[in-house]
Amino acid sequence: TINGQAPVPGAIIGTGTFTSFVENMDRSLAFYHDVFGMDVPAIPESGERPYNRSNPQLFAMFDIPDAKERHQSARVPGTRLSVEVMEVQNVPHQTVQLRLQDPGNATLVLVVRDIDAALASVTKANVPIVTPGGKPVTMADGSRAILINDIDKRFVEIRQPASLPESAATSTNNIVDVRLSISVNDMERTTKVYRDVLGFKL
Repeated sequence: TINGQAPVPGAIIGTGTFTSFVENMDRSLAFYHDVFGMDVPAIPESGERPYNRSNPQLFAMFDIPDAKERHQSARVPGTRLSVEVMEVQNVPHQTVQLRLQDPGNATLVLVVRDIDAALASVTKANVPIVTPGGKPVTMADGSRAILINDIDKRFVEIRQPASLPESAATSTNNIVDVRLSISVNDMERTTKVYRDVLGFKL
């Protein structure tokens, strides 16, 4: 319950953009543009995308007073699919390299039409491939998937489903959907939160 009230079924009407906190926003946007063909905001003549004006409400939510930040999105052309990268400076922080199995690790999943075409772009850009053997693995449901590291050494899964989602019919992009995979410590406890508190259907 929330404030003594049971959650309202269907209160959540959708999910937002996957936000990834990064070391350098310009560098991360370039990665998603160069490797996956996503649209990114142009770099101004200064050579660097600017930081945003101070946002006290946002900083209060994140508990990062006196920070400076900038965030922009890499978007799949012609769709509402995007990955938002956010850079935060002027606050204490450190890079922590999580393993895939560590609770709290969040893996971006890019659902594609053709995993071999996506892998060709990954290989051309010399992107690190995590999956042993460097080739996609066929899953029990017929999908094919492979794990890579992005420019910030975070895991990204590229997945070609056995059958494409209906939304793929309206687009010619190789990326047809964006999902999220979260590593957890207690599956039963976590699914209870998503089902009973947030109203997700499992």
